[in-house]
Amino acid sequence: MGGLFRSKDMKYLSITMTNESAYQTVRALGKFGMFHVVDLSGGQHAQPSRQHLAYKKRLGDCAFWEKKLTQMEEEIAKNKITIPEVPVREIQAVDVLESLQQFLDPIESEFNDNANFLLDNESSINMYIEKQHVLRVCQNLERSADPEERKLLLDDDSKLIEMEERKGQSKEPSDSNGFRSFVTGVIPSENIAPFNRMLYRASRGNALARFVDIDTPIVDPSTGEEVKKSVFYVVVLGRQMKSRVQKICELFRAGVYPLAETRDQIQREMTVLRDEVLDKKAVRDRTKEHIDHLLTKLADDNGCSPLRDWQNALRKEKAVCTVFMKAHYYLTMVALEGWCPADDVKSLKQTLKRAVADSGNPPAAVEINPQNPIRVPEAPPTYFKLNKLSYCFQGIVDTYGVPRYKEVNPGLFTIATFPFLFGVMYGDIGHGIFLTLFALFLIWNEDKYEAQRKSGKLGEITGMAYAGRYCMVLMGCFAVFCGICYNDCMSIPLNVYGSSFKWSGSEYVWDGTTYPFGVDPAWSHKSNTLSFYNSMKMKMSVIIGVVHMTFGIILSLFNHVYFHDKISICFEFIPRIIFMMCTFGYMDLMIVIKWCKNWDHVNPPNLIQTMIKMFLSFGAVDDGNALYAGQAGVQAFLVICAFLCVPVMFLAKPLINHYLDKQKKQGLLNHQELHDEDEYDEEKGDAKDPAGSVNVAHAVHAAHDEDHGFGDELIHNSIHSIEFILGTVSNTASYLRLWALSLAHAELADVFWSKMIGQYGYNSGPINIFIGFAVWFAATFGVLLCMDVLECFLHALRLHWVEFQNKFYYADGIPFEPFTFEEF
Repeated sequence: MGGLFRSKDMKYLSITMTNESAYQTVRALGKFGMFHVVDLSGGQHAQPSRQHLAYKKRLGDCAFWEKKLTQMEEEIAKNKITIPEVPVREIQAVDVLESLQQFLDPIESEFNDNANFLLDNESSINMYIEKQHVLRVCQNLERSADPEERKLLLDDDSKLIEMEERKGQSKEPSDSNGFRSFVTGVIPSENIAPFNRMLYRASRGNALARFVDIDTPIVDPSTGEEVKKSVFYVVVLGRQMKSRVQKICELFRAGVYPLAETRDQIQREMTVLRDEVLDKKAVRDRTKEHIDHLLTKLADDNGCSPLRDWQNALRKEKAVCTVFMKAHYYLTMVALEGWCPADDVKSLKQTLKRAVADSGNPPAAVEINPQNPIRVPEAPPTYFKLNKLSYCFQGIVDTYGVPRYKEVNPGLFTIATFPFLFGVMYGDIGHGIFLTLFALFLIWNEDKYEAQRKSGKLGEITGMAYAGRYCMVLMGCFAVFCGICYNDCMSIPLNVYGSSFKWSGSEYVWDGTTYPFGVDPAWSHKSNTLSFYNSMKMKMSVIIGVVHMTFGIILSLFNHVYFHDKISICFEFIPRIIFMMCTFGYMDLMIVIKWCKNWDHVNPPNLIQTMIKMFLSFGAVDDGNALYAGQAGVQAFLVICAFLCVPVMFLAKPLINHYLDKQKKQGLLNHQELHDEDEYDEEKGDAKDPAGSVNVAHAVHAAHDEDHGFGDELIHNSIHSIEFILGTVSNTASYLRLWALSLAHAELADVFWSKMIGQYGYNSGPINIFIGFAVWFAATFGVLLCMDVLECFLHALRLHWVEFQNKFYYADGIPFEPFTFEEF
């Protein structure tokens, strides 16, 4: 864990390579995975070079082929073909995009041909099936030979019946020479109502429609969805009206199928359609088998997945192109600059040599801390070498802000303090054990959940729980520890060592011994239980809060010492620690003194009133409220020290920095005047040494950053001082949430147990016991094991982000984001 206290040492590197070896070198950097590339292109507003435009086009080509692979993956999923979870193979190709085109084009072409043929075939099958239904319905209509029955089928419309009888038309379902015509077909059931309305308006009531539902839904081949359809039978008067109805059918996506003129022709057509459907289905099955074989070979080929291999190769190629977009180009050379951990520089050089060992090209030249960088480096990025345990806690810190380079890292201490504060709020032996067991279950099945996470199959909530599994283990352990201290196991005290209070028949009598560890179980479920735990937990919260904040102030001293900031040590750290100790540090001392003193026959003083009177009644303590001899003089001294620290925090640092800035500016100007005189004497004109100009630029840049004017710095320092002074009070009060949430957790557990088990379940029959236990378990799981865990987690998070870290943590660092293939 020593590497977590401060970030790793970083080196700024300049890597120069030939055009021929650039691609191999950059891929080697990706495999190495410890080089943070700095953008040398000049940003969005810079004029792109020819090479930048070429790699921008190549990025577009990568996106094009990635989209094609995604489409093939969707087709694989649509056909319910499983892609195996196997290690990804490295694609060995000179040009990944050309190799991918040669591999994918034949597969895509063959798939598209078969898919289009399958679509046409499905459409033909649907058409034949629909026509079969039409013929079957019309055949049933033809069998209705009775005039009265036909009258019912054609609706009771006197005009049509009279005209049909007058014309003496035959009983065939269709007669092209007659005055009456038929339009038959199939229409989606959802379009029947609008189709009927449109038909009535267009024909002015001279067309009659009947509909018969098809029992089995018909699958739409273009969408793959089942569509409920119905056969329609329209009787119209006149030939022109028939053409209108057909146009209306097209509007409502209805298929129109003409009928044969005789009963025998209808029968023969149905037989032919039946055979055609069987043939088409056989062809469809063979086509599907061929498509499945094609997609299966793409998804799973002898224990590997070509689809995943090419997707991985494309992601790497896109990453390589992104790096080349950040490079600087000369005529025959390519330059990269960036940051690398100092411990890995030697390995980086060896990796770059091996990358071009077989090609005959010269290895890339690596320069550490170049004197003439293409881009003046900013602050180094922050990098910590993490493991599975520290990764979770560092993520908690980085969510608030990344540590500044070489700043003390709160993540190291968060490993202990975060689960401890959670345990103080959640302290319960039983609930803590459940939380620990759940976290251990996630750790035990880590390989399975890790594979699901990488494949994107892990749900959002499950993924968050899995990411914090090691944090939850410690949270559960500290919850158990604090539960032992509170002697609370799901609202039931544990009498492990034997109580020190004995029942005498009328009251509890203390036997003079002390319960070895934790709270004596005799304090539970008594009339004064709540007041006892209130007093204990509230005072404990204040002590923990002051110690936590004081530790944060001490950590600021480590920062000042490391950065050689003597001014901040003398005029920031010392006044702050004195102010904290003279106010709430003294309050903690009074709590301990009050705990250690016997108040059997004396009313103990109220500590909050004592603290208020310490400032309002300067140098005075009420008789009978003194905790120790000489309390008035000590408190007066502490108040004077606290008040003297306030002007020091407000004024000392701005005044000293303003004086030093004036001295630094004057020295820099004198140095520049001497430099100009030397250049003039040596007759060098306007020529300057590049290294010298860079160094001067650094000096001017540093002077500019530090000089904001005395007024601005005074305001800035005053804001921080006011924040600290007021925060000393508000932050201490904020730690009372430890007391509040601990009390709420204990009271909820007590209510759930006493009401659902003690009152309604216990000694009430087996059915009531079962119901009471089920309700108790559901309430305990939902409220205490889910909601309260999240609540305590969020409050512990706030105590670290606001109350603890603001004492020393700037959180304005640059994250170390290396160019790496590991994530692929």
